[in-house]
Amino acid sequence: MQASLPAIRDFLAQRRIAVVGLSHDPKDFSHSVWKELAAHDHDLVGVNAAHAGEELEGRVTLARVQDADPPVDAALVLTSAERSAEAVRDALEDRKSTRLNSSHLVISYAVFCLKKK
Repeated sequence: MQASLPAIRDFLAQRRIAVVGLSHDPKDFSHSVWKELAAHDHDLVGVNAAHAGEELEGRVTLARVQDADPPVDAALVLTSAERSAEAVRDALEDRKSTRLNSSHLVISYAVFCLKKK
């Protein structure tokens, strides 16, 4: 599925976005995306099991999307190809969030990794 401008605008119109695969390394792409979304006043939730419980810019990173309270409106998956399927399943199984569905789930870095091989 190729992203269209209306689909991208719809995604970015969501207020509370989970950034799945968030790295705390300022040089990492996911960290740059986090900073850009934060600059546009999104309410961000960092998700990365390796950094769960750690703070990034005053926000605690969570292990799973389901741990977000209140629930997220959308999820941006920025994980390695090996972890993407699990991350997508995890995001879509968030039963608390009635707004999170496949149209509000963006897989970016995973697709790039698969194309590199």
